[in-house]
Amino acid sequence: MAPYKYSYTKALLWILLSNFLVAALFFLSFSNASYERLKNAADPRFNIHYLMQTGPEKEQLKTEYLAELLSLSQDEPVNVYQYPILEAQNKILKNPLFKTVSIKRVTPDALLIDYTIRKPIAFLYNRSNTALDSEGKLFPFSPFYTPKKLPWIYLNEALFLKNEAIWGKNLTFGEDKLKPISLFNEIKKYSLQFDLNLSSVDFSKIEESIFAKREIVLMATTNISYKNDPQKLFFIRLPVYDLKEAFEKLGSLKKYLQMRERDKKSIYILDLRQKELVLFKKVGGGNLPSGL
Repeated sequence: MAPYKYSYTKALLWILLSNFLVAALFFLSFSNASYERLKNAADPRFNIHYLMQTGPEKEQLKTEYLAELLSLSQDEPVNVYQYPILEAQNKILKNPLFKTVSIKRVTPDALLIDYTIRKPIAFLYNRSNTALDSEGKLFPFSPFYTPKKLPWIYLNEALFLKNEAIWGKNLTFGEDKLKPISLFNEIKKYSLQFDLNLSSVDFSKIEESIFAKREIVLMATTNISYKNDPQKLFFIRLPVYDLKEAFEKLGSLKKYLQMRERDKKSIYILDLRQKELVLFKKVGGGNLPSGL
């Protein structure tokens, strides 16, 4: 048994010695890297001169704007090793334009910023230059995006405080925190399904004290016309709930409109709020309906 005991002790010593050597090499490498880092941090050759950007979106922000956000200036150069990466990332994520951001050092003299900006799907009618994305986040549109034809979302003005800063906030209202963006996404899905081109969605009456008065009003154009009819404009009154059923009734009405002869009147009001009943009204081609 003695030889086995000796071999076991010898193996244990080799393991301890190996671990010590590995730790020593790691410490020496770390010390050398730290020394090089400290030395380079004082070397002007490692001052940041370039800012590179990448991301999945086609519309990228101007480099000058990113440099301003990152507090970079040619007049006051910052060493790439001294630049506070995490602090800069957190600062940019507080900007409502950005959804994700990652910043990396690229030696000897550059930073690489990989980011995703929010994709606008609608404008908020209640405030100028305000768009929102599919999550309901509000952010400025101009001058960061190219002009787009997007639908408008209108909310009850009572939801907003005077001169309230709303960029960076999410749209919510009601005791159950019902998000208008969730309803908008659902309406948009059904609108595409039934060939509607949304112009605006009015949520201002969604919280009326009298339940029967609660509604969502759409303004949309559609190509469901006969032969050479002009493109028709629809004002559609929807219930707050059961949107799927309301749009299914609209699908049935679509077949009815396709069978009609040419009609010079191109503005219609559709009331789809009542179950198993559609109220249909034609308005003169040049007169917009009032009192919806």
